[in-house]
Amino acid sequence: MAVDTTTMQLQRDVERLKALSETEANRCPYRETIARAVNSTEQIKEMRGNLDELTETVMGIRVEMAKMSVLAGVSGGGGLAVVGGVIAAIAKAAGWW
Repeated sequence: MAVDTTTMQLQRDVERLKALSETEANRCPYRETIARAVNSTEQIKEMRGNLDELTETVMGIRVEMAKMSVLAGVSGGGGLAVVGGVIAAIAKAAGWW
């Protein structure tokens, strides 16, 4: 009988503590600030991941642009030299120079 009484008393105490915890949490003047801080922390972590991904993408684009610039410079310069040489040869053959 004493064990049942003690168990029932413990259950009542636990219920009172739960109720007290909920009402105190509702009365806390900083609860909204705490909730915002937790949300902000989660958003910052998510943004860091997105920033890392974006940084990798930008670096990949830079590398590709550098490759294209080198190829364009080499092929464009070489192409212009060939075209210029052909025009000069035609001009000399035609007597324009």
